[in-house]
Amino acid sequence: MYEQDYIMRLIKEMLRAILKLLFNIEMENPAADIFNNSQKQETLKLLIVLIDEGKINLA
Repeated sequence: MYEQDYIMRLIKEMLRAILKLLFNIEMENPAADIFNNSQKQETLKLLIVLIDEGKINLA
């Protein structure tokens, strides 16, 4: 899928970097259903909520 919005591409790349650093997961398209551990799922959901609220530094 071609992204025309530069900001959305940056956010997706940042999410990919966070997944790599925190969970050691390399993904082309990161998704929440890749985790088996419910604690990791909750952490990812919290990070996504914080990013959506604009609290990127806190995330």
